[in-house]
Amino acid sequence: MGNSAKMQLIGGIQFGPVDNESFYNNLLVRLPKEVKNTGNITRYVAFEYLTDDENPITFLGIEVNSIENIPDGMMAWVLEDLNLTVLDAKNGKNIVIWQEAVTWLWRDESPSDCNRSVTGEFTVLVPSEWSGTSDPVQRFFSMTVNMYTAPNQPGNDDSIHLVDYDPTWPQKFTAFSNSLYKQLGTDILLRIEHHGSTSIPGMPAKPIIDILVVVPSFLEAKHRILPMLNCPTWEYVWYHNHMAFVKRDKFMGMRTHHVHMMPECEMLQKYLAFRDYLRAHADDAAKYAALKRQLAEKHQSNREYYTESKTAFVNEIIEKAMKSA
Repeated sequence: MGNSAKMQLIGGIQFGPVDNESFYNNLLVRLPKEVKNTGNITRYVAFEYLTDDENPITFLGIEVNSIENIPDGMMAWVLEDLNLTVLDAKNGKNIVIWQEAVTWLWRDESPSDCNRSVTGEFTVLVPSEWSGTSDPVQRFFSMTVNMYTAPNQPGNDDSIHLVDYDPTWPQKFTAFSNSLYKQLGTDILLRIEHHGSTSIPGMPAKPIIDILVVVPSFLEAKHRILPMLNCPTWEYVWYHNHMAFVKRDKFMGMRTHHVHMMPECEMLQKYLAFRDYLRAHADDAAKYAALKRQLAEKHQSNREYYTESKTAFVNEIIEKAMKSA
């Protein structure tokens, strides 16, 4: 993994709204194949400028121990205490495209038993050709992906496998939520709720405990939580309206928990309304169970399609739940 004093990334940049199919997925295929010096365990890191919907900037890279090769169409970012240096390859040599001082909103590089690497969020003066403005402009970059990987190993098995309801799931939720409280504190984890199919008695589900966490604000939560959960058994993705963490049973292992963190909001209330309605309405719960089994068989190898195909039914139940409330 990268040097503890700096973060060295090789990847690609996107100007404007990100199309996951053409940007993230393309890079996630190319990076482990084309980039050298990643070591046996490394991580994907993404930064995104979040506060300008018209001209967002997104960079996704893979962490390296040293920058020796920059594949065609890619660039390297070196984030240090004081500077961001951007490199490109020209005529077989790495050259500096630009370098600017960074102001860290927060930064953590403390070692741990997870061997975690640097995390943080920063502002930097972006050149006009990047910012889409007539002059350079200061922009805040938020960490939107922090995901460990092993380039020389097969990928994670994230296919859909439903199992019958397990009455121990509520106890597993309680045990895990208690461990989160102990690790992160009740001042940052204001409330923890069990949601999703494992929270509905009798419902078949992927054996993954879904957890909702209420936090004071994203700014405070990221500052405290990202460094603590920066570990090869945890994955983090920012979805603009919530922080999503995946916990695996081991590095590159099976998913055991999904943890969604957000301030008190309408989205949170909808999640809980859906859960509570199906707990109280057996007929609709049975319909949902049948739909899940059908879609799991049809989209076993595509988690995204499986989830998207449930959306219409989920929204219908949420509308019923909100009306009844």
